[in-house]
Amino acid sequence: MKLIFYKARIIQKSTTKPEKYNYPTKEDFINIPPTLHITKKNNFYKGYTEITDEYFWLYIEYNSPNPRRDMIIDTQTQQERENTRSKTEVELSKQGFFLYHYTKQILYIKSYDDKKILLDILRKHNANNEYKIESFYESMAEFMDVLDSIQEIKFADADGLFGELREHLNIDQDSRPDTFSVSLKYEDRSKSRFEQFLPFLFEAQDKCSIKNLLIKGKDSDKFGVVFNQDTFFQKISIEPQKTQENIWNKESVKEQLLKVIHND
Repeated sequence: MKLIFYKARIIQKSTTKPEKYNYPTKEDFINIPPTLHITKKNNFYKGYTEITDEYFWLYIEYNSPNPRRDMIIDTQTQQERENTRSKTEVELSKQGFFLYHYTKQILYIKSYDDKKILLDILRKHNANNEYKIESFYESMAEFMDVLDSIQEIKFADADGLFGELREHLNIDQDSRPDTFSVSLKYEDRSKSRFEQFLPFLFEAQDKCSIKNLLIKGKDSDKFGVVFNQDTFFQKISIEPQKTQENIWNKESVKEQLLKVIHND
């Protein structure tokens, strides 16, 4: 059975150094302890970390103690009995995997839904830095090869690109929008008309000037094609072993992942 990992990047913003944006190094992870116990909202997390000269590895097991039913049922006999698990106990059946490679400056993550817990850990142990995680997309050239015509382009301001306009919209000193989005709609315009504009948008996204870039269009067969946060993700797949409990073996996951990374 395959396990998919997505490629992302961690962007570090220092509050004390002159450089605005950086990529994390080993120093960003060095204060994180080898074992973690975290309660976040309704979930309890148990984490294991490994810090080497090559990478930072984080494995988490987590779940919520609630909801909890008073009765459980045997799937084979269909017999019900009282649930003996206490209200404070939890079965850590969900798993999260993270590997950040310093040289490649790439974060390999099993699910983007888990990224908030990694950000919480980084921020807690690096008080002078702020962090965010951005998706890695396939190259613009690959997307442009698929795209034939464009129907809509949409993106949001991420770093003050529309700062002056945002201030003008602050009519009563309390109504300035938190997010400023632009949506451009077209009647199936040929992609050749956007040969300069699209590279600018991709570059702006790489520099974190804009976010949530979405491009809707059609391919040469007139089928719809979309470039957004849910498509064209860069990803890799591995086939690690499972344990007797039918969960992923964390050491097997790490070994298989490193093998693919070294050959990538």
